[in-house]
Amino acid sequence: MQSRKYRWLLAALAMMCLVLVLAACGGGGSGDSSGGGESSTTPASGEAGLSDAQIKEEAAKLVAKAERAPTVVPESELKLKNQNIPKGKTVAFLGALAAKGIEEYFEPIKEGAEALGWTAKFYQGSIEPSKQVKFFEEIVASKPDVFMSCCIAPSISGRFLKELKEEGTISISCCTEKTETENLAKLLSVPEDKLIAGENVANYMLAEKGEELNALYVNTKDFEVSKPYAEGLKNQVAKLCPQCEVHELDVSAEDIGKPALATTVVSYLRAHPEINYVSTLVSALLAGVPAQMKAAGIELPITATGSDAIGLEGVKEEKEGWKAVQVFGKEWGLQALNIAVRTMQNEPLSQETLTPEVLVTNKNAATASPGPGNQPVIANALEQYEELWGLK
Repeated sequence: MQSRKYRWLLAALAMMCLVLVLAACGGGGSGDSSGGGESSTTPASGEAGLSDAQIKEEAAKLVAKAERAPTVVPESELKLKNQNIPKGKTVAFLGALAAKGIEEYFEPIKEGAEALGWTAKFYQGSIEPSKQVKFFEEIVASKPDVFMSCCIAPSISGRFLKELKEEGTISISCCTEKTETENLAKLLSVPEDKLIAGENVANYMLAEKGEELNALYVNTKDFEVSKPYAEGLKNQVAKLCPQCEVHELDVSAEDIGKPALATTVVSYLRAHPEINYVSTLVSALLAGVPAQMKAAGIELPITATGSDAIGLEGVKEEKEGWKAVQVFGKEWGLQALNIAVRTMQNEPLSQETLTPEVLVTNKNAATASPGPGNQPVIANALEQYEELWGLK
């Protein structure tokens, strides 16, 4: 039951794992690198005087860009000069929580480590800080050569990252705050990157509704990575359509999958009949909500700034009102392995922090992020990294 309740966090993470991904946890989809793209720089409609048609046109252009999944892995332009990579290294990956599905983020890490002649160990993780600390203590004692984590709050990881660095471990994380992460070789999918996911979803809704958009964003502030997603969405709506409104409803992560959460959302929608779109942090946060909405006679389109199987399947099968979801690629672990390799070989890293992402809609659902759950955005990412590492 608890596993089901927190599965949404993995998307986020991607965040995110949600924080996923707590992600630590993540994109515009420029089609040429990480897929994160850049934040749009379109003038605010108040400044540009955009009409309804112009709002829809501009938003549609940005959506089309976000729908293009990247095809080249991050840092691909940095050719590895020394491909004599040492064998026999060890990798430890700590999940953000004890939930079924976090293993999906470990799969690419394990495959990449095996290609390098390394071994990788998976630590499930826990939502309870005291239990997470015990996992950290076990990992520090094992003295891995490489440590990876996703969506873990620095308030928990900070001192352990310091201990790992002192032991010579190369650490990479994603989808979390920047504070207390100075002992990382690199932090991926930083809060600023998460803004883009919110922008992409805002653009999708604006392309459909234009100046009539009146949206409800269902969020949970129980996890620190939630803030930039909401900011990106709200700020982009305000930029293109100042007269449009975005309501934000904060719910408890403890209520995920419970009737109480669906009742809260439906009650809000009844009290605000002007709302014509529903969005959310991650699709699993709305588990059971569309059904209760329908039972109450409320049928509205739905989007998510982070996704898992619920949102992806909904978009692909065109059911329960699902229209668009931002997908965080589970292959971020390969990106982290590449950073570890470059650090180990004393070669420079780029400033890139974006992880592979894509906006999945009914236009690209058949080809983007195939299958349910946490899927790779760049299907041949491992082969690309093997070439960079001189293994092909």
